[in-house]
Amino acid sequence: MSRLPELEEMDLNWLVGKSVLILEDSLGVASRVKEVLSGKGIEVSICSLSSIKYSNACDLDLSSFEDFQKSLPTLNHPIGAVINLSPLSFGRSVFDTLVKDRDSFLEEISLAQFFLAKAFVVAHTDATQTASIMAATCMGGDFGILKDAQYFAGQAGVSGILKCLKKEVPSLGVKVVDFNPGIKASEIAQCVLMELRPKDSVVEVGYLDGNRYTQIPVPAPVAEETGIPRLGSSDVILVSGGARGITADMVREMAAQGVGRFILAGRSRIAEEKLAKLPAGVSDVKDIKAFLFSEAKAKGEKPSPKDIEKEASQISASMEIVAQLAALRSCGALAEYVAVDISNRDAVATMLPQMEAKLGPVTGFIHGAGVLQDKMIVQKTKEQFLNVFQTKINGLFAVLDALKGHNLKLVALFASVAGKFGNVGQCDYAAANEIFNHVALTHSNQWENCRFLSVNWGPFAGGMVTPELARMFTQKGVGLIPPLAGAKLFTREILNGHLDCSEIVVGAGPMELGASEGPMNSPSPLTLKKSVKLEDNAYLTDHKLKDQPVLPMAMALEWIAEAAQAFFPDLCVFEVRNLKVLKGVSFEEDNLEFLIRSSLTESNLLYGSLLSVEIRLASNSLAQPNYQAEVVLMPKAHLPKLPAMPKLQLDKELRNMDELYQNYLFHGPSLRCIQSVEGISKTAMLASMKLSSPSVLSKSAPKKWVTEPLALDGMAQMGLIWLGTHKGCIGIPQGFKSYQQVAPFPTGTVQCLAVLDDLNEKTYKASVSCWFINSSNEVLAYGNGWEAVFNESFNAYTSKAKGMNNAS
Repeated sequence: MSRLPELEEMDLNWLVGKSVLILEDSLGVASRVKEVLSGKGIEVSICSLSSIKYSNACDLDLSSFEDFQKSLPTLNHPIGAVINLSPLSFGRSVFDTLVKDRDSFLEEISLAQFFLAKAFVVAHTDATQTASIMAATCMGGDFGILKDAQYFAGQAGVSGILKCLKKEVPSLGVKVVDFNPGIKASEIAQCVLMELRPKDSVVEVGYLDGNRYTQIPVPAPVAEETGIPRLGSSDVILVSGGARGITADMVREMAAQGVGRFILAGRSRIAEEKLAKLPAGVSDVKDIKAFLFSEAKAKGEKPSPKDIEKEASQISASMEIVAQLAALRSCGALAEYVAVDISNRDAVATMLPQMEAKLGPVTGFIHGAGVLQDKMIVQKTKEQFLNVFQTKINGLFAVLDALKGHNLKLVALFASVAGKFGNVGQCDYAAANEIFNHVALTHSNQWENCRFLSVNWGPFAGGMVTPELARMFTQKGVGLIPPLAGAKLFTREILNGHLDCSEIVVGAGPMELGASEGPMNSPSPLTLKKSVKLEDNAYLTDHKLKDQPVLPMAMALEWIAEAAQAFFPDLCVFEVRNLKVLKGVSFEEDNLEFLIRSSLTESNLLYGSLLSVEIRLASNSLAQPNYQAEVVLMPKAHLPKLPAMPKLQLDKELRNMDELYQNYLFHGPSLRCIQSVEGISKTAMLASMKLSSPSVLSKSAPKKWVTEPLALDGMAQMGLIWLGTHKGCIGIPQGFKSYQQVAPFPTGTVQCLAVLDDLNEKTYKASVSCWFINSSNEVLAYGNGWEAVFNESFNAYTSKAKGMNNAS
């Protein structure tokens, strides 16, 4: 997720003289929205779905699009906005909803949004018209990314449809607004009205803890081949669509990597008799057609070209299935093919025990089946929509229902970038794929230790991508995924990927990474305001040079990390690099205002995203920043290991900390964290630190630090002690080349090893590396290039010197 700027004011004047259609919810949001709009003289009509009717509003008929149009209320003004609030009514997980209700709701939510979008486009054929269509969902306010909320995954279908609508009719205002289930109806209504705008490049907005966010893709590495693979030779994998096409490539690679047993499910039956008649060497469709024509001619028959085409396709499909089974068996795998419509619940329930009797209990399911019927929303029929939608959705739940009670290790769903980013002509496909993503995000303990993964594939070379589509992608700069490369990536991911990673996007071009020609815009810079009062912050009153409190560099680093975390709340701050103190801040006043600005520098790092962060005083916002740094963020599952702490021979211990703090430091009680110096030498120092809760340093501190400013300041104190004991003078921190952290610090004791990397007597600069370890000897954080300037004049800042000055 990426933080969005706050909207400063509500703008509803553009709706005057127009009407607003609202599809109601169960929370009472619709009535509150209507009250505000009606108060401004805007005509509002509330409708409902029969399954979630909570008022006397008119019911919308989903029997057909024509019936839907007839059921719409008669309005006195042209429609300016449509607001679909009905998804807010579905809060229970798909896994906790009765099967009959679940299947009905899954279809109804997306079908209603499809009809609303189609009717909206029909009413707005003039591209110059100002209009907006919006849907509200209740998936956590974070689009389900943080996995903190349970919700009905079927809500996500509306997002897929509306993202496609924005691609098809860019002139329309299109918005999906996501909320946390705990938010009040009045707050939802306020946010909905704030977001109701005819022009906005951001389609998806989430509200979490009072802040606005949107989704952006974040690069991540392919899973490394380490440890024991999740699947092995005894595992039985049920694969829909696994006998032909791209999914077949994935299955062959899995078999090559040691996965042992496969049930391949498809609709086509193997035409064994027809295959037996084919002459040797006949393989492609052209040759098959020629054989069929010659055979018919010999019999005196005159079949139509259409009949020959159909029969040749059946034979070709059968040949692919037979070849796939042979390829799997050549890898040492056991494989069976079964002709079944997996969207038919009864057929799946019958098929499964029959296949398990041959191969053993199913331990994994890969859902690769799907069909396409691409048409613009305004041209697509209900039948076409449901054919695409039901093949994926009904097939998924028919199999998952049949697998209840199984010891599953893997459920992998083949979704598409059409769902994540939208695509012209694929609203049905996008709706189903977005639901896939959210089923994976909300599976929550349905099968213990089961990897649920939704893979949003970009376009492949081959498969459903025709030569015409391939040329279109090439013109747009969108790369096509080589099938073998995709198969290898998928296999590594399911065998070695992190259990908590539920959704990935895979592509070979800029569309998947949100480039300028792609569907997502780079997030705007985020500026946070921070007000700091001396009386509320002990770390300031305990950090004085001469008589004025000075902002510690360690706290500036923490602020930078907090700002980066606010920009991408679902990622982990891994590294703060190139931190520079350009102009330190002294508190000449009791209260100072700061501006902390974060901007995305690079979003396609191999392991994450890079932000540039600056801190400056609000009173001088146009001047040079006071502090600046870059921050690398990445998913928790991909945090790398830190360098091991070296084992050094240290000469002696320093136990009299009161004397050290008096002679070489200037820190007050809240910052005196060093308990003892365990050892010191000409190039290193090891110390134990006692950490406190954030509230000890600041009354306005967060419950948990992103970094650990007390430990970082303690490391700086170690540097000053070393300089004082070895060079006879202390120093002032100036920057930090790199600080990396992979785990939170405990509220307790940690050890820090500081190692001198460079000491330049000419420039009076010292450079230090450091390691922080917990009581289990685990490395929590590592830094290199901590830099300080040292000079005898700085000794005047020590507690000893201040005491002498006061005495005189």
